[in-house]
Amino acid sequence: MNQRELRLAIAFAAVFLLGGGFVAYNRLVSWKKSIETRELALAQKRVEAEGLFQQKDFWNTRSSWLNEQQPEYKNRNDADKQLLDYVKESASTHEVTLDLSQLDQPEAQAGVVAANMTVDAKAEYSKMWAWIHHLQSEPSKFIVVRGLDMKPNLEDTALLEVTQMRIQKWFKNPAAQ
Repeated sequence: MNQRELRLAIAFAAVFLLGGGFVAYNRLVSWKKSIETRELALAQKRVEAEGLFQQKDFWNTRSSWLNEQQPEYKNRNDADKQLLDYVKESASTHEVTLDLSQLDQPEAQAGVVAANMTVDAKAEYSKMWAWIHHLQSEPSKFIVVRGLDMKPNLEDTALLEVTQMRIQKWFKNPAAQ
């Protein structure tokens, strides 16, 4: 091997070693970043788990209350009747006029089923607000107002109209247990 070939071999080896070192360095940096990201995610999960563990008694109490208090979903007719009766009774108590009461398909989620209905109603402002508050004020009734549209009555401005008020009553699903 002559002098030029030796220089070329040394230059090639230097480029190869520097290029390999650069590639290895970049891989080590990305590996370190991924480890740091996983370590941070793990630390966040640990903090979250410790927080949940500290609240264990609180959530166990709530869970046992739900298991004792929430009614079982027996069939659609029974669930719809309970919801309809409660909404009509509370509306008449608060002097709210129901223009439309339409029962909808039940909604199932993990371990629970909701009886659904859509209501259009009219009443004086204070009576309407009192009724809406009353519907949601008793946790033991498991009633939820999912959404509504509200507007003043154009003919009588003392009245408030609620349309497309979606009301749900939640039951535990015995089939899921």
